[in-house]
Amino acid sequence: MKKFLSILLTLTMLFGLAAMAEEPSNTSEVDFLDEQPEASKAFDGIWQCDRATLEMYWEEEGFRVLISWGSSAWEHTEWEYSGYYYEDSNTVITLPLGSRTDFVYGDNGELVSATTVYEDGSAVFGMTEEGMLTWTDEKENAGEGMLFEKISDVALDEESLDEDEGFMPMPAEAAAFEGVWQRGDTTIEMFWEELGFKVLVQKSGNASVVAEWEYSCYYHENDSTVVALPFGIHGERIFNESGDFVTYNEIYTDGEATFALTEDGFLTWTDEMDNAGEGMLFEKVTEEDEFSDEDFGDESEPMPEEAAAFEGVWQCGDTTIEMFWEELGFKVLVQKSGNALVVAEWEYSCYYHEEDNTVVSLPLGIHGERVFNESGDFVTYNEFYNDGEATFSLTEDGFLTWADEMDNAGEGMLFEKLPE
Repeated sequence: MKKFLSILLTLTMLFGLAAMAEEPSNTSEVDFLDEQPEASKAFDGIWQCDRATLEMYWEEEGFRVLISWGSSAWEHTEWEYSGYYYEDSNTVITLPLGSRTDFVYGDNGELVSATTVYEDGSAVFGMTEEGMLTWTDEKENAGEGMLFEKISDVALDEESLDEDEGFMPMPAEAAAFEGVWQRGDTTIEMFWEELGFKVLVQKSGNASVVAEWEYSCYYHENDSTVVALPFGIHGERIFNESGDFVTYNEIYTDGEATFALTEDGFLTWTDEMDNAGEGMLFEKVTEEDEFSDEDFGDESEPMPEEAAAFEGVWQCGDTTIEMFWEELGFKVLVQKSGNALVVAEWEYSCYYHEEDNTVVSLPLGIHGERVFNESGDFVTYNEFYNDGEATFSLTEDGFLTWADEMDNAGEGMLFEKLPE
C-alpha cells in the first residue's frame, strides 16, 4: 500500500487505466488520496455473507480488502486486494494484483499447506441502495450473487488491535453476553477471545455421553446478537462406566447458531442445524470462565460475603455435608453412612446464586458408594451417575436444606451446622 502511487503510474504507462475498469482514464480522478473521502467511509468495516467474511479498511492512500471464505473446518480461501475509491460510481476498484490463497489444516488445527493460486486478480466492490456490499470478482467470478451485510464498523486493521495484547477489544455492548450460562443439564460458556466470541455448549444427557457444540462468533451490532460463523462443530464425548473418557464422535463441522438476550436478561440459543436450543432460556451463573484452565492456580475468586453462611460442616442424622469455598465456587461433599459396610457419597461443584441466596450445583454431580469389608477396609467404589444436580438453601432458622434433583435423597432433611 505504501507504493500504491508508483505502482499505479507504472500500470498506467503499461496498459492504461481504461483496461482496468470501464471508467474515464483521467489520472486526477483516480489518484490515491492522503485523506479518506467522507463518502467512502461507508465501505469501512467487517462484512458477512454466509461463509464469507470481508474486511475493508482505509490504509494510507487507498483501501485494503481481505476476504476469508471457509469451505469446511479444514479448508478456507483468502483473497487480498489493494484498491482505490472511485467517487463517480461510489465503488472501490482494485489494482490487478489481487491474490488468492488456499489454506488446508490438519485435524488438530495445524496448518498443512498454503497454496497461492494467483496474484493477478482484480475486483470491484459496490454498494446497493439497501446498504449491502457487492463483490465483482473479475478473475473467476467468486462473488457472484453475494450480498454482504455489515456486522461491524470497525475493521480488523492493525490500528484496531490492542497495542499491548494484540487483540481487538470487546465492544462495550457485547459484555452482557460474556460468562457461564445454565439451563437444566445444558451449560453455555461464552468468552471474548482476540477477535470475537468463543462459545462452548455442553449437554450432559446421561453419565456416558456429553454432547458438545463449539462456535466461533462475531458480535452483530445492528441487532445486538452473537452470530456464529458457519463452522460450528458438534460432537459427543463418550465415557465408560468408571467415568473415563473413551472417544469423541464428530457429527458435523458446518453448524450455525445465533445467541440473543431477552428483556429479562436470559440467553437464548437458536441452533440453525438441528434446533437443539429450542425453547431454552439460559440464566447467567457467573461472569468468570468457570472451566478455563487459566482461572485455576494461584489466583482465585473471593467468596461473596452473603455466601459465607453456607461454609462449614452440616449434620442431619447419619448424613454429613461438607461445604467449602474452593477458588471459584463451592465444593460440596455429602456422605450418608447407612450401615458399617456402605457409605453413599454425592460430590458437587457449585456456584453461589446471589438473587435467591442459594448454592446451585453444575450438572456434573457424582453419586456413588464406598464399600468396606467387615474389618473396615475399603474394598471398592461404585459410581451410579455423574450428571447430578442439587440446590442448597438456608431456612429462616439457619438450617441447611439439600434439594437433590436426581433421586431426591435430601427430601425433608434439615441440616444443622456443627461447631468449627
